[in-house]
Amino acid sequence: TLSEDDAIKLLRDAGAIVKRENGSPGGWTFGIIEESDHIRDEHFALLRRIDNLTTVGMQGGRGTSSAAQQLRDLPDVEVVSLVEVSMTDEDLEVLKTLPNLRDVRLYSYSTTGQVFEFTDRACDIVGELGDLKRLTLMLAKVTDRGVRQLSGLENLQEMAISGVSASGMSASSASTNWE
Repeated sequence: TLSEDDAIKLLRDAGAIVKRENGSPGGWTFGIIEESDHIRDEHFALLRRIDNLTTVGMQGGRGTSSAAQQLRDLPDVEVVSLVEVSMTDEDLEVLKTLPNLRDVRLYSYSTTGQVFEFTDRACDIVGELGDLKRLTLMLAKVTDRGVRQLSGLENLQEMAISGVSASGMSASSASTNWE
């Protein structure tokens, strides 16, 4: 069976960033960026071999639907950051399987126009993450209805919303609902 050290080496060799978090005893951060040309969906299965993986970040085309499914049930993940990924709103359902998730960052901007844009359905899903403390939504196609779906996040301490298409609520007024 593959050890944690072997899994980390394979991920690093493929171009992933795998490092210990500063200030977090034993916590690991996994990140991929668009330039990680050798990362394939099967590499995400290696994440299960890393004990105390607390942060997962995906940027660019490497964040796909099948990659999202590999995040399912990772017990220690507290932070998920998805930037310019090729995922659907339904792919975000995987976030519900992360029991310690406290911080979600969704950025959907693109210079190519081929990146998925998170919509009200994403807010429906995120709105069910009752233990969430931080939320960032940048340049999402979210309307007033989507923003209202976030009102049930009672533990939310910090929220940033930018570029939403909500007409009746500005991002600043939406964020003050939780202070």
